[in-house]
Amino acid sequence: MIDLNKKYKTKSGLEVVLLDIVDNKVFGRVYTNRLPNGEVTKDKKWRSAEWFVENGTYFSKESHLDLVEVNNFKIKDLRCKYITYFGYKLYVPKWAGWIATDQNGEVWVFEYKPQLTIGNFIAVSKNRTFSILEPIEYEGDWEDSLMEIK
Repeated sequence: MIDLNKKYKTKSGLEVVLLDIVDNKVFGRVYTNRLPNGEVTKDKKWRSAEWFVENGTYFSKESHLDLVEVNNFKIKDLRCKYITYFGYKLYVPKWAGWIATDQNGEVWVFEYKPQLTIGNFIAVSKNRTFSILEPIEYEGDWEDSLMEIK
């Protein structure tokens, strides 16, 4: 089973988070300073990437992004959806029922309504969580950021 919180590795050692799979294509994010055209930038950033699956191997048009460490996952666990959160379009797992921003500005989704604590929201019971990698600028009191996803 794949865990949406887990970071996987490419054959060149870059971190990858898988978000969705459609037919034989896998969509995700990669932390790199190399752009799709091969240009290298000064700073590393998360950017979108995609792979195709052939005989259980994950290949990219950018060969340095071919994946390793991805084994025996259930495709249904990768299904995602787009939502709008305070004006931002975000990609979240289909199981996500709640979204919130913590005191540090990090955005999290939860399967069930989380509890508010000092500095953040916490999952209760067997609540799945997922950190949003897209940067957003939430304006307002973070304690008011909790929103139900319908």
